[in-house]
Amino acid sequence: GGVRARYVRINVNTNWGGTGTFATDIQVGLGKVRFINTNLAPAITAATRNYGNNQVTVQFGEAMDRTSATNLANYSITGGSPAPTILGATMNQYSNAVVLQTSPLSPGQAYTLVVSGVYDEALQSSIPANTAMSIQSEVVLWLKADQGVVADGSGNISQWLDQSGYGNNAAADIQPVLSPGVANGKPAVHFDGVSTYMQVPNSSSLTLNGDVTVYAVVSVDGLTQAQDVISKTGGAANAYSNNMPAPFDLQIPTTGKPSFVWGNQGVGGGYGAVNSIAPVVTVGQFCIITCVVRGTNITTYANEMLTANSTPYLGGPADAGNPMRLGIR
Repeated sequence: GGVRARYVRINVNTNWGGTGTFATDIQVGLGKVRFINTNLAPAITAATRNYGNNQVTVQFGEAMDRTSATNLANYSITGGSPAPTILGATMNQYSNAVVLQTSPLSPGQAYTLVVSGVYDEALQSSIPANTAMSIQSEVVLWLKADQGVVADGSGNISQWLDQSGYGNNAAADIQPVLSPGVANGKPAVHFDGVSTYMQVPNSSSLTLNGDVTVYAVVSVDGLTQAQDVISKTGGAANAYSNNMPAPFDLQIPTTGKPSFVWGNQGVGGGYGAVNSIAPVVTVGQFCIITCVVRGTNITTYANEMLTANSTPYLGGPADAGNPMRLGIR
């Protein structure tokens, strides 16, 4: 069985017709393309828990049968006492992922998902009985200024401990300073925008070669020069100092319009740049900047307001394996 194809053509039709600035800034790209291969046995590729600790997303390697994939009897979670209860199951539109609603999962507790009897979409074969997959956190880096900051009596920071559970801790080469009570009564880590920075060593969990979401709560002292928020870059021989996206760079230019760059230029390829259509960053005011990469689409938000949607970027990301930097590139 199965179908072999040497050439596939995909046409995308849309009735969206923006005008003015939006005509070029908001376009249509392919977020996901589904191919059904009946020659491969179905498999689980990942199981992840959400930040709220009440959902587990099961990612399959292909489209699955909806009836068996949403049957609660085909799943169980081990770990903790008592073990979590699975309360519901919802399949995504591509039939290759299921979100399990669960009773509360304890932060820091290790859990394992056990799956049996879930069939592929062609109903030809199923996940092997009692297939086990460790449940990982969806958050791979979480730096909070009110938790995990290691500083001396003067507020000079030496370490910023990751709260995700992956241990992606940031260390300071040239120390930023902890500023108390500046963000709704909470502290913030202050970088001078010139020399102070922190660095997170590369790890398997921080190797970013697919969809990703970046959140940053940012305030700037001024806009006389570009401010580098967070980046993972490369260049010739993967040298970090070349400052090319490998795969990303988030910056606040002097215009106050956040710029998110995504791609593989740091390893010899190209990139897609998404620039906010409006100056949303104001000096001295905190702003929540969100950057979402989903397939070929890149979207940015400021305080939950859409600020830019990219022209489809087809080059794909490539992580150069360099550290992630905060404060400057």
